[in-house]
Amino acid sequence: MKRRFSLTQLLAISVLFIVGIQLLLVFGAFFLYYKPTLQKNIQQMVLQGVTSSAENYQLRWGDEIVHSLKETAGADISDNVQRVFRQAIETHREVSGFLVYRAQTNVHAAAEHSESSDAHLVSVARVVREDVPARLPFEKQMTGLSDISKPIHVSEGDYVFVGNPILQNGEVVAYLVYIADVRVFAETGKRMSKGLGGILLLFILFQVICIIWLGKRLSKPLRMLVSCAVDIAGGNLSKEVEIGKGGTAEIASLGAAIQGIAQALQKQVALVKSLTIEASGVSRSIAMAMSQLAVSASQQAAAVSQTATTVEQMEISGKTVAEAAKRIVSAAKKSALASERGREAVQLSNSIITQIKSDSANIFAHSRALLSQLEEVGAIISSVNSVADQSKILAVNASIEAAKAGTFGAGFAVVAQEVQELAGQSQEATEQITRTLTSIRRSVGAMVKLAQDGEDRTAYGVTSIANTGAIVNDLSEAIQEASIVANEIDAAADQQSTGLSQIAAAMDEINLSANENQSISVDMEGSTMELTEALEALAVQVGTWTIREQEYNETA
Repeated sequence: MKRRFSLTQLLAISVLFIVGIQLLLVFGAFFLYYKPTLQKNIQQMVLQGVTSSAENYQLRWGDEIVHSLKETAGADISDNVQRVFRQAIETHREVSGFLVYRAQTNVHAAAEHSESSDAHLVSVARVVREDVPARLPFEKQMTGLSDISKPIHVSEGDYVFVGNPILQNGEVVAYLVYIADVRVFAETGKRMSKGLGGILLLFILFQVICIIWLGKRLSKPLRMLVSCAVDIAGGNLSKEVEIGKGGTAEIASLGAAIQGIAQALQKQVALVKSLTIEASGVSRSIAMAMSQLAVSASQQAAAVSQTATTVEQMEISGKTVAEAAKRIVSAAKKSALASERGREAVQLSNSIITQIKSDSANIFAHSRALLSQLEEVGAIISSVNSVADQSKILAVNASIEAAKAGTFGAGFAVVAQEVQELAGQSQEATEQITRTLTSIRRSVGAMVKLAQDGEDRTAYGVTSIANTGAIVNDLSEAIQEASIVANEIDAAADQQSTGLSQIAAAMDEINLSANENQSISVDMEGSTMELTEALEALAVQVGTWTIREQEYNETA
C-alpha cells in the first residue's frame, strides 16, 4: 500500500518548502549583494576605527612622546611610554604595535628654502606583538617618506598602518604609527555574519514550529474523525463520532456523514445477523436430513451392490454347474464306451490268462524234465571224472614202470606222459562242465520255481479277471444310468443359467440407480454442508461488528 502523509506532515513539508525558497532567496541576496556591501562597509568602518584610534593615541601620548624624546635627545622614548604601549597591546586584541619616528631636518636645505621642508623620519622606538614580523616593508617606506606632515593610511597583508605627525609649535617633531590587526575585525565580521544567520535560522525555526503547531491544531478534528472511521471499519459500529472543539463546518459535515453511514451499517448488520442465524438453523436441519438420506442411500447402495454381487456369483456358479453337467454327460458317454471296451478287454484278458496258465503248466513240466536230464548228465560227468582219475593213476604207474625199464621204456614213458596230460585235461574239462551244469541246474531250479509261482499267480489272475468282468458289467450299467441323470441335470442347469443372467442384468440396473442416488445424496450433503459453513463463517464475520443491542432487537 502506498504511504500517504498526514495533514500536519503536508503542512510541515509545504512550510519547509516555502521556507527553503525563502532561505535560498535570502542567502542568495546575502551572498550576492549584502555580503560584498557588508565587507566593504566593514573595511570602511575598520579604517575609520583604526584612524580614530590612531588619532586618540596621538592626542593622548603626543606630548609625553615629545617630552620623552627631549629627555633622551631623540635617541629613544621613556620606559613609561613603552609600558603604556605594551599595556594597550595587551588590553586590545586589535592593537598589534606602535612605531615611533623622530623628525630630522636638513639644516642647509632649510636655510635656503625656508618655505619647504626637507625633513625625514628616523626610527626611535618599535613596540609590537611577538607575532609581528621583525622588519616590515612599510618601515622602509617610512624612512623614505617625502612629506611627513600628512597622515598616512597603508594596508599591508593582515595589518593596517595609520601614521599621524606629532606637532609642536606648528612643526613636525615626531611621527606615531599605529599598527592594527585586520584579522580581529574580520573575525568580528564573521561573528556578525554568523549572528545574523543564526537569528535568521531561529526565525525560520520559530516559523516552522508555529506552523506545525497550527497544523496539529487544525488536523486534530480530522485525526479524531480518522480514529472513529478506523474503529467503524474495524467493526465497532456503535462508536460515536466526535470531532471536539475547533473543527470547521466541513469537518463537522464529514463527521455527521460518517455517523450516518455507521447507523445505516448498524441496521444492515443487524438485519444480516438475524437472517444469518435463521438461515444457519435451517441449513443445519437440511444438512442433518441430507446426511441421514445419504446414509440411507449408502446403505441401500451397499445392499444392492451386495445382492448384485451374490447374483453374479450365482450366475457364475450356474454357468459352472451347466458346464460341469455337460462335462459329466460327455464323461458318461465316454465311460459307457470305456466300460464296453473294458468288458471286451476283460474277456480277452481272461482267454489270454487261461492260455498263459496252460503255457505255464507246460513250462513247469518241461523244466522238471530238463532238471532230471541235467541230473543224469551230472552222473555221467562224475563217471567220466572218475575214469580220468583212474587214467591219471595208470599213467603215473606207467611212467614208473617205464622208468624202471630204462631205455627200453622211454617210448612208453612218453605215451604215459601224454596219457597223464590227457587225463589231466579231461579232469579239468569235467570240472568245468560240472561247474556249468551246477549253474544250469540252479537256473533251471529257479525257472521251475518261477514256473510254479507263475502257474499259481495265473490261476489267481484268472479268478481276479473273472471278478473284474463282473464289476465292469455292473459299472457299465451304473454309467448308463448316470448318463441319463447327467442329461437331465444339463437341461436344468441351462434353464437356471438363463434365469440368473436375466436377474443379474436387472440387478445391474438397480445397482446403477442406487449408485446415482447415493452420488446425488452425497453431492447434496456436501453442498448443504458448504452452505452451512458459509453461513457460519458469515455469522462469525458479522459477529465481529459491534452494534447497539437496541438496533438488533428492533431488527429481530
